[in-house]
Amino acid sequence: MKLFSILILSIIFVWVYYGFTSESPDQPSSSNQESEKISSVSIKDGKYKVDTNVIRFDKNRKMLLTDLDADSLIEKENKAGIPNFIKAFLDSISSERKFDMADQGEEWRMENRNASEVLQTKHLPTRQLFFFAIGKKIAILTYCTGGFSLTGGFRRYQRTLMIKFKDKKVLDFWYDNNSGIYNTKEEIINNIGVNGNERC
Repeated sequence: MKLFSILILSIIFVWVYYGFTSESPDQPSSSNQESEKISSVSIKDGKYKVDTNVIRFDKNRKMLLTDLDADSLIEKENKAGIPNFIKAFLDSISSERKFDMADQGEEWRMENRNASEVLQTKHLPTRQLFFFAIGKKIAILTYCTGGFSLTGGFRRYQRTLMIKFKDKKVLDFWYDNNSGIYNTKEEIINNIGVNGNERC
């Protein structure tokens, strides 16, 4: 009888102990922790792949903004300051297989204008670098491109890219399309935080 009582008490102790130490509603679940690690970038057969659904549904924007806010960035004056591994990544995901840009002050081609202008400027880059800064684990790049707006008329757009990396490998990527012109990290963070649902 004494042995039976000890056995019952042991079972109760184990049940109470594991009941209190198991995951509670206030603790982040493993699924939530995994969602925080979602990345839009993967490598398959040695090539970068970007999951645009991760970007479209804002699954990685907040984490990248947090990393960007915490990192100390160094601004580069022109496209020569963009590391080769970032250039290679952008080339690999570009539909043109070459992510070419003009520096500020250089000529560049603004698409979707009249046919004669497109032919005359075909040799020029379709983008113009506006801002590039890089830190220890994240870089931000903004560039200008042209096109017709939904309301009619031709306008210049600024596109913003966030690129997270480690050991010269891109780990995560996010992009946005907006019509504002921003030239500091703080302005970009504030703009993305408000208008982060305007996709390219």
